[in-house]
Amino acid sequence: VKVREEADGTCLTVPDYTGNFMFNTLGNIVSYPKVGLLFIDFASGALLWLQGWAHVDHDSPEQAEHEGALRLLRIRITQGRLHEKGWPLAWSEG
Repeated sequence: VKVREEADGTCLTVPDYTGNFMFNTLGNIVSYPKVGLLFIDFASGALLWLQGWAHVDHDSPEQAEHEGALRLLRIRITQGRLHEKGWPLAWSEG
């Protein structure tokens, strides 16, 4: 996931590669582009919720920055919340 500040707000870019099996998800986004994302930090238990509007970009010069990507999913973030102790369990690499 790549984060970029743009004139209309924060945008996340997620490359889509062969084998990701995101085709159904991308089709749903084309039909209704409102999305929600949840990022979990398993070490600390922090949860980051993001909400925004997405579109699928099939032909972007930025695609060259992601070798092998078939397309890019771009999400303009409209809301976000960080809950630092939202996940009651934590794991370590040990």
